[in-house]
Amino acid sequence: KKIEVYNALLAAAKKGRISTARLDQSVKRILKSKQACRAFDWRFVDVDAVATIVGQDDHKQLAQTIASQAITIVTNRNDILPLKLRKETAVLVISPSSALSTLFKVQHANTIDMRISEDKQALRQLSYQANNVDVVVAGITNSQQANLILRLSAATKTPIIVIALGSPYVLRRCPDVNAALAAYDEHDASLQGAVAVILGKSK
Repeated sequence: KKIEVYNALLAAAKKGRISTARLDQSVKRILKSKQACRAFDWRFVDVDAVATIVGQDDHKQLAQTIASQAITIVTNRNDILPLKLRKETAVLVISPSSALSTLFKVQHANTIDMRISEDKQALRQLSYQANNVDVVVAGITNSQQANLILRLSAATKTPIIVIALGSPYVLRRCPDVNAALAAYDEHDASLQGAVAVILGKSK
């Protein structure tokens, strides 16, 4: 992704779509931010001290706070969020990995896990499962998965909540879902933040 962004910016600059003044303005802003946090004062990492800093509980808590506050509700038709789940409410969670459904199941036991797939049989399988639950929660990371959710929303009357686990722009490809959230990545902190927002447990 970083290489793609770099190449796109380089091409835009060469073609004059981004001016030198605009680039200078952005670079100055970045350098000022680095200066403000004294990034230039410590140019090397003390390898021996890494284990005492990285992954500490207070850092994890800060990461969770940042991720939770970053969750953005893009669409919330008929105020479906937060979900009002009863014990018997069946929820189908579909995503590229089991991480999202695992976190959801901790909060709601009646959760069915299913991988989001891009093969030709995926829509039929998802439609069957979606028609036998009360709500669908889908985590997507790319436009192909977004297109699948678009087709699923046309194939079922079951409410669908979609979470962008990467670029939020993929949400434009599935405009008919009942709710859409941007979580921006697939890290556990972001997934936990998204689940908390969906269930009305965010602080």
